Amino acid sequence: MSKHIFVLGILASLTGAGAQANIRGPQNVFRPPSFSLSPLKSQPQSGLVVQSETLDVECDYNACKVHAVYHITAKERADLAFAFILPSRTPVQARVANRFVTSTLTPVENNTLPPVPDAQKYYEPLYQANFEGTLYPGNNTIDVSYLQPLTILEMEYGYFTDSRFLEKFRYQMGPLKEWTLAKDFTMAVRVSTLRKRPERDDWSLVKTRSIDCGGGDKQHIEKDGDRLVLTIHYNQHFPTTFSCWIGDSDFLEDDD
Repeated sequence: MSKHIFVLGILASLTGAGAQANIRGPQNVFRPPSFSLSPLKSQPQSGLVVQSETLDVECDYNACKVHAVYHITAKERADLAFAFILPSRTPVQARVANRFVTSTLTPVENNTLPPVPDAQKYYEPLYQANFEGTLYPGNNTIDVSYLQPLTILEMEYGYFTDSRFLEKFRYQMGPLKEWTLAKDFTMAVRVSTLRKRPERDDWSLVKTRSIDCGGGDKQHIEKDGDRLVLTIHYNQHFPTTFSCWIGDSDFLEDDD
């Protein structure tokens, strides 16, 4: 599914020597993605198999509550350290085998993400969340929750029009490929957002919001109370980067 992203502004052209149009640019805020759980290469992974992951992303207009649960089987007891990357210095809640554990955040020294467009040369600093826990023979869960700010793109703007924005959520699934995955591995993803924008729906002609996570026919969207919910399922061949566009439906149109 491709999107028509319309940037609407006022284009002024003035004649005469020294005359120049003064048009402001869009007010965009770019945020880096968060990352799935990584195994630390300094410790053995033999006997550990990731059976499945559930990823729940609950968004408002500025940020998302991310809740990831990994189901892992172990052949024997293992005392392990875990890590994943965050886009901001935000509290992390972690549980290993149903036991709450303490997490610490450290800045990532070498930011390998590509530059962002427009005025910003680089993303804001990334942080690595670290925690330790014990896995036991049989079935285990690793459960992490945190708040992730959204990229906000101003799509309709100008001095004589009200702004409209498009939100973007990104999650790097690639690190999960470094684990041993079960042959029947599954990943269930749920992304939700608020259906309406109360602060502007009284006057706006555009009141329908939508979500597109690039899943085509695999993604399913439904209404659930005041929220819009998208679900999608993957097997071992999940994407390295998972991206979702959220915003007014006229920004997320099909070619058909």
